[in-house]
Amino acid sequence: MSLAVCVGWLCQTKLGLGVRGQWLITPHQWWPIGAWGLPLVVLFLFGGMAALSAYDCFVRAKSPKESRQSAGLSVGALALFALLWPWFLLGPGGTSNLVSATFSDVSNQYFAAAWRMDGAREFTGSYSQKQQYPESVMLAHVATHPPGAVLFYYSARRVYEKLPFLKSTFEGFARWQTNEDIASLALTANASRRTAARVAGAESASTDLPLDAVGGAIWSAFLLSLAAALCVPAVFLLAGMGENDIRLQRCRGLLAAALFAIAPALGLFTFTIDVLIAAGVLWALVLMALGLRENGNSQKYFWLAASGFLVALSSFISFGALVVWAVIGIVLMWRKQHFPARLGAVILGFIAGWILLKVLFPMHLAAIFTQAMAAHRYATLQSRSWSLWVWINIIIFAIFTGLPLWWMSLCSALGAMRQKYFSIAMQIGMAALAAMILVSLSGNARGEVERLWLFLIAPLAVLAAQWISAVPTRKGVYAIIALLGAACLQTLLMAAALGPLVRPF
Repeated sequence: MSLAVCVGWLCQTKLGLGVRGQWLITPHQWWPIGAWGLPLVVLFLFGGMAALSAYDCFVRAKSPKESRQSAGLSVGALALFALLWPWFLLGPGGTSNLVSATFSDVSNQYFAAAWRMDGAREFTGSYSQKQQYPESVMLAHVATHPPGAVLFYYSARRVYEKLPFLKSTFEGFARWQTNEDIASLALTANASRRTAARVAGAESASTDLPLDAVGGAIWSAFLLSLAAALCVPAVFLLAGMGENDIRLQRCRGLLAAALFAIAPALGLFTFTIDVLIAAGVLWALVLMALGLRENGNSQKYFWLAASGFLVALSSFISFGALVVWAVIGIVLMWRKQHFPARLGAVILGFIAGWILLKVLFPMHLAAIFTQAMAAHRYATLQSRSWSLWVWINIIIFAIFTGLPLWWMSLCSALGAMRQKYFSIAMQIGMAALAAMILVSLSGNARGEVERLWLFLIAPLAVLAAQWISAVPTRKGVYAIIALLGAACLQTLLMAAALGPLVRPF
């Protein structure tokens, strides 16, 4: 029923999702029939490989070793799927649009800032004085973030410039995908960049980027898709945490990893900085879960401190990653035992991470944080209504998470109310659900949550997988196949009607 409603919305090209004049997602003309072929090939090839490996794991494996190897192959196939799937959801003209959107200061200001800067330490040292005064509400990406987002693209640029084979490879990929030469792609992308600056009302931001930036944009996008792929094994590990039955661990892990890999938001927003934040937050939660599971005192506090360290690195990219502290705090309080010591270990790791960042990249952290929050209010909060977005946020996020995933996560949460024992995975998933509601109620998120809350999809996929209480029988397998099929269909339909959602202006 809910999927039918979603399809109905996608067919109404004049019916937007959001609030007109604030933030609105509107369907456009659907892909032509021929554009569906390659996404379906990737889906059936890597999805089928993952499914066959899962079948081997639970049915045909003759020993624990064979079962473990088959589970690993299934996770690997899902990781490759997460790496490649977004490239084939770009649609007709998608690669050219990806370059133009990466060049644009309206859609991705970090990339251009990285290609204009000379040195990382000089850049961070003057960040609060030079980078956090946006000329327009449409040009506030850098101002609302700490330096880490720009430094990611700067690091990618430096590696790209140092390794000639990367330049030839990714420029060749750009020519192959677009049937255009690099000069033509740069001309189009820079024209879009200038137009975006005029639309935003900031002509000074329209300086052209060099030809090398075309291949650099594709290389940066590849690194982001690699970050999405690295999330898959983390989801697999997290979903089975706290469960003694190895077969049930693997069943939940593979289901969660599949739900995450085919989520519409991941397919449509992989080439944004938000996927890097999602990877950092997710692995931080995995490390926390390892610390809570570990019996040895020294080992468990090491993992907890490492979790805090990763939270620090993630928050260096975006202060929005600090929301994970709500998840961590809820889980640690829920488990009660050694709460002060465990929380202290995470905090120490967090502080150590920021001390290291301050040593490597001198910066005025207090000023950066204060000005980022002020820029966020200027660019978003002052023009968007809390009373509308407090509930529209949830609707939009549910749709972009994937309605089957959302439905299963709610079923798991409601079913958990009858339980006395909660696994680590269940606690993390329910804490993420609570954190999402708290952030929406706080009013700090008003629109764009389909992208900004990308880091919450993995914990919700973990929660959804807890819906399985035992290794399913044949009927249960058919139900899982139907749910995964519905999720794939929804993602394909949304990509065909909405993508690309990240555009130059």
